[in-house]
Amino acid sequence: MWFDSCRGANYYRGEIHMKEFTAGPDDEGRRLDRVLRRILPEVALSAIHRLLRKGAVRIDGRRARANYRLRRGEKIALPAGPADEAVTGRSALQAAPGGPRRAGSIDLLATGPDLIAVNKPPGIATHGPGSLQELVSQHLRQAAEDSLAFRPAPLHRLDRGTSGVVICAATIHGARRFSELLRERRVVKWYLGLFSCHIDTARTWHDLLVRDRETGITRAASAGNRESGDKPGRAVGNRREPRGAQPKARSAGAGRETAGRETAEREAVLEVFPMLHSRTATRPAEDLTLAAVRLRTGRRHQVRAQAALRNCPLVGDARYGAPSAGGGYVLHAVRIELTDGAELLGRTAVSAPLPQRTQERLRRAFGKEAVGEALSLFSDGGTATELSAASDTALASAAIEAFHTAHRG
Repeated sequence: MWFDSCRGANYYRGEIHMKEFTAGPDDEGRRLDRVLRRILPEVALSAIHRLLRKGAVRIDGRRARANYRLRRGEKIALPAGPADEAVTGRSALQAAPGGPRRAGSIDLLATGPDLIAVNKPPGIATHGPGSLQELVSQHLRQAAEDSLAFRPAPLHRLDRGTSGVVICAATIHGARRFSELLRERRVVKWYLGLFSCHIDTARTWHDLLVRDRETGITRAASAGNRESGDKPGRAVGNRREPRGAQPKARSAGAGRETAGRETAEREAVLEVFPMLHSRTATRPAEDLTLAAVRLRTGRRHQVRAQAALRNCPLVGDARYGAPSAGGGYVLHAVRIELTDGAELLGRTAVSAPLPQRTQERLRRAFGKEAVGEALSLFSDGGTATELSAASDTALASAAIEAFHTAHRG
């Protein structure tokens, strides 16, 4: 039966076989119907409300309404036999097809009672089947068993091909705390990216972006772009157009067709700090830049889309106009920092080492010693420890630009 995989106790009320669950600390204050949705994922919400109306669900032996707010330690009793089939029209205890998946291991960077930080590898999604979310849930299975409704999960996302730091909630308190820090703009996210152009000086990229829901492509809104010290190119779908080229005109009908598919315009701002430059052996005229990126906003595909808009996509990012390359594109969430004295997991910053294959790829392009020095800027205890100490990019700019000047070829 489905309940065999869940924490609970069996007993009989008259002739009805009951299954009992205990509300944990992360269930405190949650609506009963929403908790039941977690306990009975295969049962429609209308069927759950039918169970509640018929009094088949009991809280400490009493009937309860759908909007009842649970308290820690309360017992939730559900029918676990033929009775629930009579109410719902099918068994609420039937296992999901295929049963639970066995998760692999995760690369832990830091752990605490309410949050953990993991190093996501490239090639897996953050959420969904076979994703980092499943690995985290497996790792924190005890926390999942201690709550009826809360499930440990990543609190922000990285694209499938992007690697690096992801903060995950072990408890509802941790999820709320990290969300609060995000709302207060006290979370600073640093990335390292390999770009297919020469970025000569630090720049701010400021765009209005929209996302096509059907293709998943993020592009510039018709309102255009604003940037500091840069002239953007334009990206259309999966191809690039030369700098200065104008986008092809669309008919009014085509505009109406895409308008319904696009998300609302969202402001996207990031800062790019070049660190190392190189030329490829196979295409000597093509410059490569290893750059640090500080996000000011968090939009889906933001770094990839804004880079492509400037005819400077990430190397290997075929979706945004670059020739495909073995190993995909290089974009790594190297560090998450907190400002204004805030702490996360007992520290002010969490760093993630690059995947070994990515490091080898960068060493081939820029040299082992230079890459090692660049990565040390963002390691725990390195120069980056103070980069965002006062919610100010001045220290970051100085440290990275000094490195860039010393290694300029």
